[in-house]
Amino acid sequence: SALLEEKELSRAEATKKIWQYIKAHKLQDPDNKRRIVPDEKMEKVFGSKEPIDMMQISRILSNHMGN
Repeated sequence: SALLEEKELSRAEATKKIWQYIKAHKLQDPDNKRRIVPDEKMEKVFGSKEPIDMMQISRILSNHMGN
C-alpha cells in the first residue's frame, strides 16, 4: 500500500498500478524493456535492488496479496 498509495486493490488493479508506477518512474532497463530496475520504494516490495524480469512481477505481488 505504501508503494501504490492504496489500501486495497484486486490483483489486476495492483498489477496495472505497478506498471503505471514503473513507467512513470522510468524503471525499465532502456536496453531490455523486460527488465525492471527497482527504486527504493519498489525494493521494499520486491525484496531486492536487483533487476527482475517483468514476468516475475505477478509472482512477487502474490506474496503480498491474500489468495
